[in-house]
Amino acid sequence: MISGIVPRPIGFVSTVSADGQSTNLAPFSYTQMVNHDPPVIVIGFSGGSSQPKNTLKNILETKECTVNMINEDMVEYASHCE
Repeated sequence: MISGIVPRPIGFVSTVSADGQSTNLAPFSYTQMVNHDPPVIVIGFSGGSSQPKNTLKNILETKECTVNMINEDMVEYASHCE
């Protein structure tokens, strides 16, 4: 499926922990805009919510995140953020 949906936008998702003590920036290759008014963005998380990684944990606790779409020039840098 990955090769069938091209180009795939990569989103940098940044979050802050509920206590405000840590920040997280992670690239997500399953990111897509699905509506513009109101703006709705979908982020795909693997692994589910039973043992969430930092990004999902922060979103569930704070109900906030920032999503930035990256361009082709930034793809190499995104792979270093994993």
